[in-house]
Amino acid sequence: MVADNTYMAQQLQSSYKKKISNNTSTKESGYNMDELMAIGTLVKEMQYVDYRSRPLGGNKHKSEEEFGVELGFQAMKYALIKDNYEMRDGLQSKLDMVFQEFVDKQNEKAADYIKRMRNDPFVRNEEAYRMDWNDQLVQDIMASLVGNLDAVDVNGSFQKDMSAILQGYINHTKNTETSKLSRYHEYHNSWNKSNYIAGWNRFVEHILPRDSMRTYLLEENPSYVDITI
Repeated sequence: MVADNTYMAQQLQSSYKKKISNNTSTKESGYNMDELMAIGTLVKEMQYVDYRSRPLGGNKHKSEEEFGVELGFQAMKYALIKDNYEMRDGLQSKLDMVFQEFVDKQNEKAADYIKRMRNDPFVRNEEAYRMDWNDQLVQDIMASLVGNLDAVDVNGSFQKDMSAILQGYINHTKNTETSKLSRYHEYHNSWNKSNYIAGWNRFVEHILPRDSMRTYLLEENPSYVDITI
């Protein structure tokens, strides 16, 4: 994950150097304060994103639903960053590209892990890795979560969305086609250890003024993450 953040920083640094080379004035070529805050906040918030279930150990991996929610929260944070900080079009386009490349890379890493395990001669349970990673499901969940930010009742819309996502996860744990997959085994379930909503609320309280933050704060409902299969 450190390497991924290094990549993000390198891409933004490259953009910065191009500005300097194309402008004679360092005042015009450098990032302004809002842009620096936007970049720093984005990189900081994404530093621990990983398809692996860290609270359970590095060899465990998340389902598409959980990873979609994790990346969805990052996309929601990025949306608020863009709304809260004034950035020039060139930088925002660059950030959009870097963010999407980051998401694509994370999905690729998750997909590669499943393929590696499937082809590993020392893995006894081949059924656990027989189905490819569904990156489209991850992307759909991300888009759905970001869409909640435009709702009149953000928290209420989010609750309905999360209920549907979690039901989809539970359905996969019971479906004969997917229930034997490693990522749908309760051993890999880290939803109740990840504090996604608490992390979001902390971010909102940090980035938004008091009169705006209430719109985006989410209720920490234990039923969202305490899944009993």
